[in-house]
Amino acid sequence: MSPENASTAISSDCPGHLQPSELGTKQYWDHYYEEEFAAIRDEGAEDRDIGRLSTWFEDVNAPQRVLNFLISSEFPFAPCHFLAGTANEAPSILDLGTGNGQTLFQLRLQGGFRGQMTGLDYSKASIQLAQELGKNQQDCQDIRFEVMDIISDEPKEQEWWPEDGFDLVLDKGTFDAISLSEDVVESSTSNLSQTHQASVRLHTLYPSRALSMVKPGGFLLVTSCNWTQEELIHWFTGGATGSSHSASVWKCIEYPKFKFGGQEGQGACTVCFRKALSFE
Repeated sequence: MSPENASTAISSDCPGHLQPSELGTKQYWDHYYEEEFAAIRDEGAEDRDIGRLSTWFEDVNAPQRVLNFLISSEFPFAPCHFLAGTANEAPSILDLGTGNGQTLFQLRLQGGFRGQMTGLDYSKASIQLAQELGKNQQDCQDIRFEVMDIISDEPKEQEWWPEDGFDLVLDKGTFDAISLSEDVVESSTSNLSQTHQASVRLHTLYPSRALSMVKPGGFLLVTSCNWTQEELIHWFTGGATGSSHSASVWKCIEYPKFKFGGQEGQGACTVCFRKALSFE
C-alpha cells in the first residue's frame, strides 16, 4: 500500500494529505541543526545572540502573535495570573519540535513564564544546539531539552514526565513537518465486531499523541502554514483521527488575510485547543 493510499484508511472524511517532501525527513533536520550548531561554535559565548537565530513563520510574525496571545490576560495560564506571593503554581510548558529552543527562550525572557519548561525534538543536533544556547542565557539554564520521537517513544516512561501531563503544549510547525513525511506505521482501528490493522502516514497519529501530553483542562497551541484553520481543527478535535482525547477549540489567533484567484486565505493559522477535564 502506498503512503498516499494508506493514510486514507483512518477515516473517509479526513482532510486531504500533503505530498511528502524532504522537509518531512529526520535527515533534513539533522543537517539543518548541525549547520546551525557549527555556526555558533565559531562564536564566543558572550557573542551568542539568540535573537539572530532562525525562527519559525517570521514572514507572518507568528512568534510575536503567539507570544502576545499567551501573555494576554484572557489566557488562563498567562504570567499575570501567577504573580509572586500568590498560591497559584506557574504552568508547565512543553515545546514539541523545539528546534533551537528559541520559543522557550522567548517565553522565559520576553514573556515572563517561570514554570517548568521542556523542549523535545527527534533531532539530536537540535537538542545539542538548544542545550548549548541555554547555558549562556540568563534565567534559561533550568529549561530542559530532551531527544524524543513523539510517534515512536512513550513520554510517560521518561523521568522528566509530570504525573498528569503539561499545562501548555506548543507546536509551531511540527505537525506540518510530520505531515510531509512519507513514512508509515501499522495502526489498529476497532469497531464493535472486529479490529483492523492498517498502514497509516505518521501525521494521522500525531494529534492523539500530542493531546495525550496535555494535562486535562490544559491547552494545546498548534501553528501551521500547510493546513488551513478548518483542516487543523478537524485533525485535532477527533474528526480525522478517532482520538480518545476530547478537545475543543478555545481560540484562533488572527493573521492578515489575502486574496488570490478570488479566494481568501492567510499565510499561517494558529489554533488553541483545550483538552477536556474528562472524556465524555
